[in-house]
Amino acid sequence: MTTMGTSPASSRPVRDGATGQSRLLHVPPDEVIAPLHMDLPVALSTYDDAIAFPLTTRPGKPRIFGAVYERDGRLVPDSERPKRNRSWRPNPSRLRGTGSSSPVRVPGRTFYAGHFRPGFGHVLVETLPRFWPDLDYDTFDQFALYPTRAGQTRTAPNLPRYAVDLLHALGVRPDRSLLVSTQALQFEELVVATPAFWLRRGSNPVCAEPFRRIGDALDDRPDHDRLPTDSRRIYLSRARLRPPQRRALNEAGIEDLMRLAGFAVIHPQEHPVQTQIRMIRRADAIAGCDGSALHLGAFARPGTTLLAIDSRTVLNQLIIDELSGLDAVHVYAVDHAIVGRTGEWEADLDRVREAMAAAGLD
Repeated sequence: MTTMGTSPASSRPVRDGATGQSRLLHVPPDEVIAPLHMDLPVALSTYDDAIAFPLTTRPGKPRIFGAVYERDGRLVPDSERPKRNRSWRPNPSRLRGTGSSSPVRVPGRTFYAGHFRPGFGHVLVETLPRFWPDLDYDTFDQFALYPTRAGQTRTAPNLPRYAVDLLHALGVRPDRSLLVSTQALQFEELVVATPAFWLRRGSNPVCAEPFRRIGDALDDRPDHDRLPTDSRRIYLSRARLRPPQRRALNEAGIEDLMRLAGFAVIHPQEHPVQTQIRMIRRADAIAGCDGSALHLGAFARPGTTLLAIDSRTVLNQLIIDELSGLDAVHVYAVDHAIVGRTGEWEADLDRVREAMAAAGLD
């Protein structure tokens, strides 16, 4: 059972039958939306002559629309971004016609890879989970992606190096990617997988599959660089990140506590993603302040201990903890959540020590 609470002695269930366990220390009850659904349905479907419409915004309304429709005008729900907020809203369930211009025909077989947003965390929770089906991806002629912002003019995504490496590990050819950006595209054959990770809502157990396959593929490579540490305890430091990236002002003090507990302090951005994943796969314990680097827990072995030192509650991290089967402890290391996602903050080191003890890491 996964438990959540505001102190080691006070916990409440998020759901029954969980593979992972999350304990939350000093977290205000209204900071967590429960339950997190870990058994949301998924499907794999194929459509002939489906049309993907570019993202658009409605005049006077901060809403983003854009999705795939069957040739008879019915919405393909699994093509929508699995996110709901004031900007992202559901698309109309049915359309009439294709607008003022005819869609561009895309021949061959295309896999719908969902939405792409540059940023390590977004690639991990939005792009990779689309590849949960264990398919021979080399048989696809294209991989269709949506941007997450309207008005894009590129016809191919600008994939950072780590995204290219991760996709290659899945057997995906990044050079075959195309972006639904400037005009409607009609696909001869489009294969659509349900997004197995719903942002801030939950996931399906199959979401763990692409992370496992990537890790296995990287472990099987013969040309590995030597790992920067042999330690089985890894602390993912944010101390060398530059503004506007968020960091704790006293991260050096946190690092000192971690070193005393046998952790190797690693600055993940200084290592190739393959090296980061191999370290995480070998770790018995992972720790870090909240941020996208901690999402690397998706690659960890089930049962790995994860200690999250939080300046805010990150629901997506709780989902990762669960789907990966981690033994996680989250400590709210501030009295009040930081405003925005780029602010500097200072961790309460007494709370960090308390969380280390609760996780068995002292």
